[in-house]
Amino acid sequence: MSMLKYENRNDPIERLGLTTRSKRCLLDANINTVEQLCSRSDQELRKIPRFGATCLRDVKRRLLDVYGVRLMCPIESEPESVHKDIALRDYFAAKAMQAMISNGMYDRVKQDRDRDGYNLTGGIIPMIASISYEYAEEMLYFRRINDQ
Repeated sequence: MSMLKYENRNDPIERLGLTTRSKRCLLDANINTVEQLCSRSDQELRKIPRFGATCLRDVKRRLLDVYGVRLMCPIESEPESVHKDIALRDYFAAKAMQAMISNGMYDRVKQDRDRDGYNLTGGIIPMIASISYEYAEEMLYFRRINDQ
């Protein structure tokens, strides 16, 4: 079963491109977001005044077309909730490392560090981790300066 992405949970139902009747019925029932809609069953939606089988088909089709999900689908948990106990320095370093690796910067980083004589045993990933922590330290330094 597909899962609604966390970042889409608060999207307004208008983003679905529903028919006017379907949208009006949902809004009148105080269903304003995709998360509120996805948490309802067919039976709950059918209890909404003037929300018949055609409206239900419209909602199901649009949820599948736009988000790839069905009614009663699970919703991803907040990504940061996994990292509540992580130190800010570690968080900054992880973000820096993720950016460097995903943007293909590791080749350039390796060339620059080899040229400058900076060498870590163990390969490129420990090198990128070390640089990531350097970035994290700089971010914390500038954060402290700006807080003063």
